[in-house]
Parts: sequence; C-alpha cells; structure tokens
Amino acid sequence: MYRQDTSDDLRELLQSTSPAWETVDVPTAVQRETLMPGVEVLRTPLYTFVYIERKTDLDWQAEPLKSLVAEPGYRFFFMDGGRREDQDYFLDMYPNYSEAADGYAVGDSRTSRDGLRKIRDHHGKSRLSAESTCLQDFLESRCDVVFRNEEGKEILNFFAGHGDMDSYLAFMARLFAHKISKGEGGPELRKLYMHANIIDKYAAATLEVTEEELQNLNYLIDFQTDIQPEDASAARAEKLFEALQVFLQRAQAFIQGKGSKAELESRMKYEVLKSHPEWSTVWEADPVARRRMLEDGLPAALILKGPATEKFRDSTENAQAFSYTLQKIDHHSSFPLRDVLGFLNYIDTLSEEETENDDALLEHLSTLPPDFPFHIYKGTFGGSDTVGGGVTRHPWQLLDTGMSWYLSRGGNRGKANPRMRTALTQANLRNLLSLRRAS
Repeated sequence: MYRQDTSDDLRELLQSTSPAWETVDVPTAVQRETLMPGVEVLRTPLYTFVYIERKTDLDWQAEPLKSLVAEPGYRFFFMDGGRREDQDYFLDMYPNYSEAADGYAVGDSRTSRDGLRKIRDHHGKSRLSAESTCLQDFLESRCDVVFRNEEGKEILNFFAGHGDMDSYLAFMARLFAHKISKGEGGPELRKLYMHANIIDKYAAATLEVTEEELQNLNYLIDFQTDIQPEDASAARAEKLFEALQVFLQRAQAFIQGKGSKAELESRMKYEVLKSHPEWSTVWEADPVARRRMLEDGLPAALILKGPATEKFRDSTENAQAFSYTLQKIDHHSSFPLRDVLGFLNYIDTLSEEETENDDALLEHLSTLPPDFPFHIYKGTFGGSDTVGGGVTRHPWQLLDTGMSWYLSRGGNRGKANPRMRTALTQANLRNLLSLRRAS
C-alpha cells in the first residue's frame, strides 16, 4: 500500500547518497500488430506499448485482450481521447496486475481488496494534500513493490489517459523498479521526481522550482508528436510510442547529469482576454505560463488552451471544441472552483438557442430561481479543489459572461479577502526575489 511520505522523509531522500545510474538501452526495434480494430500493439524487448482508440469496446475477459493482459512483462496502455473510468469499475472489472495512472480513474489513490489492481492518482478532493502519481510510484519502487503473476514473473498493465511528464515518469518508476530499489541514480533521480511532483501538484503555478530547474525538466517533454485528426490508429500509435521512447532516453540522460534545457520564454507568454477583480480569462501559450501568472498576482483564471488566433481543435471531439483549464493560480485564493465547474457543466446542458450569444445566455439565467443548484451538475468539466477543466463547444466570451453573472449573484462567495490577497502577493514577490538572487 502506498503511504504518503512527509516532507522530512522527502528531504532525507534528496540528501542521501547512492550509486550512479547505469543506462538501460531503450530498444528501437519493435514488432507491430493490429490486435483488433482500434487496438495497436508495439512490442520491444523492454516493454509493450498498446494504443486504444477512445470508442473501442473493451472486454478484458474475451480474446484477444484476455491473452494480451495476461502476458508477463510491462505494458503501457495509451487510452486515447481522454478516456476515463469510474474508480469502482476499474478496481472490480479491469484485468489483474493493473494500475490506473494520473487521472485515468479520477480520485484518491486506492487498491483493490485482493491487491491486484491499484489506482495511483492525485485528482481527489484535495490536490495539494496528495503527491503526484509519479512520486507515489517512485516511493513504492524504492521498496521494490512490483506485481508478480502466479508463476512469479513480473507483470504490469499500466493505463494512462494522456502522455505527460507525470504519466511517463510513473511508468518509468515501475519499469525500472529494481534499479530504483537499489538506490541507483543519486540525487538527480530523486530531484527529478520531487520537482516533477511540485510542478504537477500546483499545475505549474509555483515558485518552488527555479526557472533553470524548470528548463531542465521541460526538456524531457519538449517534443512534438505531430498527431493529426486524420491519422489512422496505426499512425497515432507510432507517434505516441516514439514520444515515450524519447522521454525514457532523455530522462535517463537527465539522471546522469547529461540533460539539456528547454527554451521557455516564448512558452511562458499569456494574454489577459478579460480581467475581473478576483479572476481573469486568459489565453496561455503553454501551462508553464502559469508561473508568470502567479508572479503577476493573478488569483484565479479561466484559461483558454491552444493557438492564440485559432480555435483549439480536440482531435477526438467536435472540430470546433475549445479546451479550458480553470485554476486557482494562487492556491490560497477563495475562488469557488468546484462550484464554478458545476456551473460550466450546466451551461453545457443548454440548447444552441439558449447559448447563441451572451444576451441569450443571460436571458435564460435570469429565469432561474436564486437557489438553483448549479454546483451539482456533472459533465465534461471536472477537477480538484485547485484546478480543473474540460472541453466544450462554447467560446471563452460566453463562459466569461456566464461566470461573471454566477459569481456576482453569489455575493462574497466568489471573492477573495483583499487583505489576504495583498499578503499573499507580497509573499510571492519575496519568494520570486529570493529565487532570482539564488540564480
């Protein structure tokens, strides 16, 4: 079972000494196979990459999936299109020796009663009180915690709904558990997981990692998969597999002190589309821009993701869909994030006529009773207490208008204490100045 380490435990980890990391060859030779429609398999001597399209029907008790998940070895299942599973369903119905990583089964970390399926997540009620998936897996691997089948052979079915640093590092921790348990990697390995944990926990809105350290970490994922909406399953699988391969190579170079730096200045750009007293609607070039938002004193933000002058296109959904993040940039802000997520889900239930423009939306909202329970609505928008998001057909102007109406009718519910905000801004500036002096 996973036990969340205290800050003292993590500090001891960073200060301890250990053997150098010996590079594990990441083989490029693969055996490619279309297992069934919507399922592509790429096998290497080190691990197997499995790509599954979003709308593929999955029966883990039927062939050919039944045999695949029972094979000894490590498998990375990329569940495309932001596919998600209910936690109880995953723990009851998924194959033995399975792990749901980083948002695939959203909530707190859990393990099935028989110990054969586990969820390692940090998107529960309190994101800041849970360690990231990669650090949870790293701490388990330090104790050489691995799945073994009835014949004693190592086996893991690792499920991820997206490819990012947290998911990749978590899989790497499982893949190299024996090396990690022996203490290989020195402080660079531990620093890698600890800093990735901080960045993920605060969704990049943190000053606890220096810009130089941020450059080093972001180089690990500083590559383009160049996936196009028209790509067939085999092409998408190939590109996503190559991304994981590159990551494993770069991460090992980082551990050995041979890593490179990513150029972040252009990616730290953001634009305030509309400003409000306690929150703003913004466009960001990249999530690392949230560090600048924090430095600039933004308490909370509705963030439009994607190209600045184009509609963001989600490759698995409507081509006119927009992708948003809703985040407390300053995690001390009293911005009612969970309630607002419910409100955004409610807007998604409205007809095209009711959301045709700002006036139509406000006219509809004015007909609702004062105690209408917006917060109970579930849908494409979800998240924790500090950060969430979703994909919707609605442009930012409509969501901004709706949120302004919702927060204004709530009185002080959506407004941070000005005295608290001033104190926090001053603390952030002191942290920023100390980091810049240190660098």
